[in-house]
Amino acid sequence: RQKSLKLRLLNAQDKLTAYYSDQLFGDQGGRARSYLQGRGVSVRSAKAFRLGWASGDKAAFERFMEDREISADDLMHLGVLLPPDEGWRPREPLQGGYLRFRQRLMFPVVDLRGEVMGYSGRILDSSKKTAKYVNSPETPLFTKGDQLYGAYTARTAARKSGRIVLCEGNVDVIMLWEHGYEGTVAAMGTALTPNQVRLVKRLNKSVVCVMDGDEAGTKAAFGSLLP
Repeated sequence: RQKSLKLRLLNAQDKLTAYYSDQLFGDQGGRARSYLQGRGVSVRSAKAFRLGWASGDKAAFERFMEDREISADDLMHLGVLLPPDEGWRPREPLQGGYLRFRQRLMFPVVDLRGEVMGYSGRILDSSKKTAKYVNSPETPLFTKGDQLYGAYTARTAARKSGRIVLCEGNVDVIMLWEHGYEGTVAAMGTALTPNQVRLVKRLNKSVVCVMDGDEAGTKAAFGSLLP
């Protein structure tokens, strides 16, 4: 039963990633496309990393669920759909439920097999008093400390180049990939976990650590140098 659930959730998350991508390149994704263009991220890179846009449009999301035959239960397992505080309300969009990702640029976290395990959603308006990034919660598929952002896109280049580049953020991975450093990944946190270390070693045992030049980046760099 657990295996069947995971396969169903992987299928649902693959469809969801396509939906977010359609929104990015559709009418609602203009702000997100402008942001990516301003950061120097090409359409080629956006498609390679399967970037998307979560508009938070409940009615559109409900139509997507119906068209692709994805259940509310599965989306709650994935932490994408949250139940309402005061009970379901059948006459409202999503029956009154909430979407975790709203008005966020979506970075799918893809494992070495090419399966989408979860998401990291970035707010575009830094003036808003909300978290810059919101990640998927712990789910049957996703544990943050088990994943590296960019692992799938880095796998071949990391073997061919003889090293893996470890940087700090999702956009850093994409920008380095854009400029020819395709064997690049980022830890999903301020320091590598033991499981992430094992994953880095699977990609390549020679690691170049390139963190930001500020105090937080220095701390992250030394925090990643585990014995």
